[in-house]
Amino acid sequence: MNAEDLGNFKMLNWIFKPAGILMGSRVRDCMNPVNTLKGADIHPGQTVLEVGCGTGFFTIPAAKLIGVIPFPFLPLNQLLPEMHRVLKPEGTLAVWLFPPKVHFWVPKAILESGLFTYIIKQNGVLNYRRG
Repeated sequence: MNAEDLGNFKMLNWIFKPAGILMGSRVRDCMNPVNTLKGADIHPGQTVLEVGCGTGFFTIPAAKLIGVIPFPFLPLNQLLPEMHRVLKPEGTLAVWLFPPKVHFWVPKAILESGLFTYIIKQNGVLNYRRG
């Protein structure tokens, strides 16, 4: 059975939908993700792969424990081709810059790369498609 078949299996949806709602609710606030992560023996300097991140409940606490919050350190001329490579043909590159006046040069660099075409700006997010 593949993932699509599982998604169409009504009994699984009946079981997992409430679990998904619970994961995004305030009930989760009573849990301490740091204690759980310490149980996994996560400590500073490690490289950690978080699989099945879901809502990201453990993501930031894990990053704080290891001391490395993921951030692309590549210059845009190296980062943009890789983003273009992994983006599906029908996918969208969405860019939110904060503060926008400090990063005014980023939209220009994206367009000048020739890899992306500007679509629209919505709620402060610049949207591009593969060029």
